[in-house]
Amino acid sequence: MDALALNCVDYGPLTKLLDIEETESRSQSVFEVLDDLRLEKVLDGVIPKPGIEKASFIMNSKPASTVLISYLSKLNYNLNDFDNQMKHLAEVAVHLLVCTHVPGDPAYDFYLNHNLTFLNCVRILMPLFPNHHRKTLIRIYWVLTILSYITQQRPLISKSLLEQVEVTMTWEEVKEATLKRDRKRAFDAHFLKTVQILVVFKDIWPDSQTIFLKAANKFVKEFEEWTGFGKDREMNMNTEI
Repeated sequence: MDALALNCVDYGPLTKLLDIEETESRSQSVFEVLDDLRLEKVLDGVIPKPGIEKASFIMNSKPASTVLISYLSKLNYNLNDFDNQMKHLAEVAVHLLVCTHVPGDPAYDFYLNHNLTFLNCVRILMPLFPNHHRKTLIRIYWVLTILSYITQQRPLISKSLLEQVEVTMTWEEVKEATLKRDRKRAFDAHFLKTVQILVVFKDIWPDSQTIFLKAANKFVKEFEEWTGFGKDREMNMNTEI
């Protein structure tokens, strides 16, 4: 409710992005679009350290903001099948969380994690909005996805990190390990929300539950801390080519 209220009264630079007229959308998958964004030379060096608060670096740079605006039209909106659109975005959000850290490291990006939790918010709100507003809601999510990916320094999304996961825990064992293995993280609301969302997603899109179960296994086994705040001596994200 706080977010909805702020949306109704706060008109800032990010809001103006939603008013920009779109060019023709491409038929690329979101994975392909994000990989293109990762290779954009114009953005090299724009963000000195990660952290979503550094979005102003992009907005205040003419070349960087031009790239950002050009990518607003690269999401292929499926207005006739929102469920499949949301499922695809859910799979992308899961990969952004579990396939962007350095293999084997226990640190996961705090802000890319919130890409997943925000998508879940969009999923919950979607049925409450009339059809003509749903595209705007998804576009808001897309703007924030692009911004968070850039500010977190465009880590490589290595799908193999998820594909190679060996599933050793059932969903019930995932829940048990979430709450009992480490008392400290059992009180980390962000960690708990992520696991809960993966559990919810597997019920909503059962045909993709293998992806969600692998992600839950990997995340619960490895997670120890968050990274991505731009602090000294933080663990880096995945940049291998």
